[in-house]
Amino acid sequence: MRQVALCLLVVTCGLPLPAPLDGQALSRSQLLSAARDVMSAAPYVAFATVDEEGRPAVRAMDALAPDEGLVVWFATNPRSRKVDQLRADPRVALHYLDTDGPGYVTLNGVARLVEDPALKAGHWKES
Repeated sequence: MRQVALCLLVVTCGLPLPAPLDGQALSRSQLLSAARDVMSAAPYVAFATVDEEGRPAVRAMDALAPDEGLVVWFATNPRSRKVDQLRADPRVALHYLDTDGPGYVTLNGVARLVEDPALKAGHWKES
């Protein structure tokens, strides 16, 4: 079965930082570092697309860890419903749960299907 790598492109600039719980403000760098830690440790991510009727369609996915730009790669069957949904509407959301506590990371972005064999080979996950 032929596989298509799915690349999620996420724009993070201009996001406001949340108010700190302990009175000490986190820098953007600290916040992004904490987000990457949660994302890298999560065994699965909830991946939401928009279905044909405009409703969210959510499934668990096994993603690669995010890169420095918070780009996340997935591999999936090109005949899956999620691929059809992405072709119709590339807006997506990812939700990572912190397995060590109550924290989580949610990202909204745009997905792009990548079919270039060299790019797919460079982002392949054996599992």
